[in-house]
Amino acid sequence: MAARIPAVLRAALGDGATLGLIEFMEAERKTWSEEMLAAADKSFEQLSSVSHRAAAWVAQGDLAQKRNADREAARLYRRAAEALQDFRF
Repeated sequence: MAARIPAVLRAALGDGATLGLIEFMEAERKTWSEEMLAAADKSFEQLSSVSHRAAAWVAQGDLAQKRNADREAARLYRRAAEALQDFRF
């Protein structure tokens, strides 16, 4: 990510502020990703597309795992798996 910050801006900000900017951008990207995946899930729900919703839940699980929210990730993965099965446990 540091390579995406122009050298002139890195020099003006300094190492600490550049690192802070990178962390902020990563957090914002994850928040945006969560919002987009939630919107996709809602859209797929309206289309009654279980397979597409399951794919959205897997993607949400992947994002939760990146945030170290392992329980949430597991819940989403299980939800996707159960949705794609013909029977429930």
